[in-house]
Amino acid sequence: SGDRTALQMAEDQLRMILDANPDSVPTLVLLAMLMQDAGRNEEATGLNRRILGLDPNNVIAINNLAWILCDQSPPSPAMLQEALTLADRGLEQMPDYMDLLDTRGVIHYRSGDLDAAVADLTRCIELFPKDAPQSAGTHFHIARALADLNRRSEAVDHLRQAIVLNRKNVQ
Repeated sequence: SGDRTALQMAEDQLRMILDANPDSVPTLVLLAMLMQDAGRNEEATGLNRRILGLDPNNVIAINNLAWILCDQSPPSPAMLQEALTLADRGLEQMPDYMDLLDTRGVIHYRSGDLDAAVADLTRCIELFPKDAPQSAGTHFHIARALADLNRRSEAVDHLRQAIVLNRKNVQ
């Protein structure tokens, strides 16, 4: 909801749980996601790295860390490479993990590999149920890649779909 008091209470409770059990991966995952949602990316990065130290195959932490790395403004080539390595590692474990396909598509986009971006984002959209509101972001991401490839009509179609689906998310 964005309620600061509620967010602080949630953070405090998660940290109390970690005081008693510092290696609780599920608690660390929740706290990392909370930090990321709050825009506290440095903390989220550290927590995701800690999770991966405890559970190297945790695809949620892999995805979230890869996203944070590629979402820097602007991301460095080293950050993009680390993000891509993480995404590839996660997709080896779960090839149809939609969030990770979307993340890798954005990594490819930001790295300038537009064809690979379109391939990952297309696969991601194929995996979503038809007209799933959660696919709005992926439609937006593929629209940008297609526009950069001068495939404007397809880009506009995906942008329209993103707008329609995003309205469903808002409701």
